[in-house]
Amino acid sequence: MKEKLKQIFISNQDTFSGVCLVRNSSETIFSAASGLANRDYNIPNTMETMFDTASVTKVFTTAGDLALFLRAIQNGKLLSSRFTEIFLQPHCQIARPSYGFTWRTGYAFEFLERDGKVVCMYKEGVNAGVNAMFSYYPDLDISLNLLSNQEDGFWEMHKQMQEILLSANEETE
Repeated sequence: MKEKLKQIFISNQDTFSGVCLVRNSSETIFSAASGLANRDYNIPNTMETMFDTASVTKVFTTAGDLALFLRAIQNGKLLSSRFTEIFLQPHCQIARPSYGFTWRTGYAFEFLERDGKVVCMYKEGVNAGVNAMFSYYPDLDISLNLLSNQEDGFWEMHKQMQEILLSANEETE
């Protein structure tokens, strides 16, 4: 899986400017940065580069911070056990087909389900010139965090990496 993710990153490097972090609860599976954080001063993106992830509140974060945020929520360190359970489950009764999955929403995340089981929960952020996608695959206990300071190359790379993770998920079933 690591080699496939690396090849996808390399093949999208010409159009993607940002960072990618794939990790589970105990280790980093893949991480890489490409492009420039500041084009005026030729400063490259690194895994410590902070990205604007919200239009009004101007929240800045790193890919590593997003991974830590998920673990803190899962471990009940930020919310009560009741609200943690609510936060991590779909709640909308309306479901629609989406690329072979069922798509539903919750209070914080969107969910992809197959046969009534959540296979991916995610949150995306899109503002002019920036993109962020935080995805978690419960059966694999893996998160995929992509942050980009430009629009080009982001969605195609996410799609390709998600296909690798979802196929690995099917292999574990």
